[in-house]
Amino acid sequence: MNPRARRLSRVRPYNSQVRADQKEATRQHILDAVVAKMVEGKFRSASMDEIARAAGISPATLYRHFPNREALWDGLSAEFNRRIGGSTYPQTPQEIIEFIRRDSAHFDEHPGLVQAYFLTQVGKLARSRGRARRLQAIRKALAGVTRKLDNSKREQVIAVIAYLASLQSWMTMTSEFNLSGAEVGEAVAWAIQTLLDAVEKETISSGSQIAKWLNTGT
Repeated sequence: MNPRARRLSRVRPYNSQVRADQKEATRQHILDAVVAKMVEGKFRSASMDEIARAAGISPATLYRHFPNREALWDGLSAEFNRRIGGSTYPQTPQEIIEFIRRDSAHFDEHPGLVQAYFLTQVGKLARSRGRARRLQAIRKALAGVTRKLDNSKREQVIAVIAYLASLQSWMTMTSEFNLSGAEVGEAVAWAIQTLLDAVEKETISSGSQIAKWLNTGT
């Protein structure tokens, strides 16, 4: 290898790392700007042009980091999870309970972000992407304990648990019942565990109280 080639071989890895760091920094800047404007309620729409303006970059730069709206919503969903400490999805029924305890307490630390994520147009679009993956994870985590139920009861149990272990539960219980995030987590954990115990013991039958509740919605 000649001297010039050796110099280039040393420079290129360095330059590649610098470019990668710069790219990641720009991507994070975009997400930070979107989160800040979302919390402030400054978005009139969820257009890519307006998001680019909020980040102080050109639309071309935005599209370079997020090729389409779906990629941006996925990035924003992951950023929300990172900030509230819930970057992983539950893999077992017990993790569903552990995660709702953890997440409910963390939501109290970021009330503005949580409300914006739940109520704003940009937040709703991002939440819908993350919600789909979360529901899939919950369904998979519950597959073992719900396998003996008929299809209708299985879907009802999954729906109840998924709803309880959601951001909406925190919003409702903190705003309408003045519970703290920790109290919400404990209440929801108890409700989910109670239902799981009933399923595990095969007490869901045509004559059981839980079956009547699932059938009537009362």
